[in-house]
Amino acid sequence: MKTKLSLDGADAAFQSLDNLDKGLDRRAIGGILNEAAKPMEAAMKSNAPDGRMNFNMRLSSFLGQLHSGDRGGATRRDIRRKIVYDSDSTATVLVGVNKSKTHVGWRAHFIELGTEKWAGKPFIERSGLQTQSQVIERFKDGVEAKVNEIDRKAGPFR
Repeated sequence: MKTKLSLDGADAAFQSLDNLDKGLDRRAIGGILNEAAKPMEAAMKSNAPDGRMNFNMRLSSFLGQLHSGDRGGATRRDIRRKIVYDSDSTATVLVGVNKSKTHVGWRAHFIELGTEKWAGKPFIERSGLQTQSQVIERFKDGVEAKVNEIDRKAGPFR
């Protein structure tokens, strides 16, 4: 499940990136994106529904027999940021629920969209919309700081 955000307000930052001829490698761009996406991750964690543990789960937890997927709030715990690079070194930051083997991301779409018998509790798209302006501002600030750092290192003879 994907939610796309519009970066309409970041035109100046993209122009600054285009004007740079060197100095911004893919790790630097990935780092800027990773820092910019932190508010979205925090909002997603706070908006995710917190599963409650029933009596049997609490008893198993007390006895030390509880599996990692059986704990309440697993969706909230498994939210993460991930930087992905395309073949042309374009960086993309993904914020969502981890879908690897021991995590619960495979069921996030049920929570977000609901099922035939259960209404959804959308938290992914809502988090993206809540933090869109913050992410854009943090992205612009990160690019500006990196451009200033490159200019400072280059000195007067560029």
